[in-house]
Amino acid sequence: MKMLLISGSPYARKVRIILRELEVECELNMLSTYPPTEDEVGCYNPSLRIPTLIDGKEEIFESDLIVEYVLETYGHRSGAHQAKVPFLPQRYKQETKWIDLKRSAIVETLIDTMVNAAYLNWCGLTETRRNLMGFSLESRWEQRIARCLDWLEEQATPDGFSPGFLTLQDIEFICAVEWTDARMQYPWREGRPTLAALVDSFADRPSFAESQFPPMPDFLMPALEEQGKTSSG
Repeated sequence: MKMLLISGSPYARKVRIILRELEVECELNMLSTYPPTEDEVGCYNPSLRIPTLIDGKEEIFESDLIVEYVLETYGHRSGAHQAKVPFLPQRYKQETKWIDLKRSAIVETLIDTMVNAAYLNWCGLTETRRNLMGFSLESRWEQRIARCLDWLEEQATPDGFSPGFLTLQDIEFICAVEWTDARMQYPWREGRPTLAALVDSFADRPSFAESQFPPMPDFLMPALEEQGKTSSG
């Protein structure tokens, strides 16, 4: 098994954490370009996105599909039950199915919006024509991020979304906010002590510690500095 990824991807990191929790060996093929080129990923994934997982004859792309494949194929591994707080190798518990799925949906919206907002900044995109919609897309994204975080704060406990287990929702959320710590420095902890405690409770777990995001690439630092000036102004 091998996975194509870049080290700074929050989508790839959640797959890495799950593979580590299930003790599944996987070769990590770190791509050097940012974003990956058509030549690097086009033969595997028509959307030109990473991660992509190659497991024998199976080529699985898009992180949510990869997660489903890994859980269905390898979720029985004993490694999932050896930790003091065991990993729950399924997308939801039957008794809490719909709230678990709603949490995953909100976290997915959260990280997608954060990534889009970051790329808008990094690519230097601004309004170049008359706004026909009558609202600011950037402001809408900021509202969405805040509302998602506030809703998750009400859902969480300091020990996770389902205390006693490490769940997929915990992994997805931690990947989302730790990505923004490394790339956007969004103040998600402010006024959200439960979410902050949740993240901190898993900080030393090997699957998280071994997959930390690398520092912001030098070529993106001017965008981060400009963002700081705008926020302070």
